[in-house]
Amino acid sequence: MRVLELLASNRWTGPAEPVASVARELVRRGHAVEIAVETARGGTIVPKLRELGLVEVGRTGIVGMMRGAAGA
Repeated sequence: MRVLELLASNRWTGPAEPVASVARELVRRGHAVEIAVETARGGTIVPKLRELGLVEVGRTGIVGMMRGAAGA
């Protein structure tokens, strides 16, 4: 299954934690997961997602795409 999760904030906030947890669990189960995050204003979300084992796969305009890595 392919999943796209969206986070509107550029900061690590309450909604971000369950999004990241679900993404990691789905990856663990073998699914392809991407998280689109707002990156134009910097913020804390991308570094935190990296800490949790998600990898940045590119930026287009204001959106950064994070992908679950195998074994994350």
